[in-house]
Amino acid sequence: MRHLVAHRKLRRNQGHRKALLRNLVLSLIEKERIITTVAKAKEARSLAEKMITLGKKGTLHHRRLALKFLNKKNQTKKLFDELAPRFSERNGGYTRIIKTNFRSFYYNRNWIIFTCHNYFDIAIQINYFFVTLNLIQGLVQNDGLYESAVSLLLKIETLFSFLLYNHQKGLL
Repeated sequence: MRHLVAHRKLRRNQGHRKALLRNLVLSLIEKERIITTVAKAKEARSLAEKMITLGKKGTLHHRRLALKFLNKKNQTKKLFDELAPRFSERNGGYTRIIKTNFRSFYYNRNWIIFTCHNYFDIAIQINYFFVTLNLIQGLVQNDGLYESAVSLLLKIETLFSFLLYNHQKGLL
């Protein structure tokens, strides 16, 4: 039994694991959306939410604690100046993790972890996009409706890229 075991090892030693999770959190703060495996996403989520909570507190002490973990001044500044005010009214649950398509060489899924913005979460659109994509790929393989499926895929991909672009610009 694994009593009192709190975190995943991710098949890495302590220093490598700490650097990996720090870089995932830094990328999440910088880009607000990363694609990774489920174990890494779940570990990075807990650390990212702790950093956002430090940002919401906003004191000099909490800024120094965040800088101690992140080691980057510009990401720390973004955390305290942009992300923390965005989540000022929210009590936890600052990030979402959703399942996407399969990885190319492994029979394992990609997972997207991203920060939530407002009541309109892009997670629903991304999830519907990949469910629709899998259904269309199944139709193409079974029925041979190649031309119509390709045109539908292009329309869906255009809609998805439009939603993603507007989401990244903060318009949605």
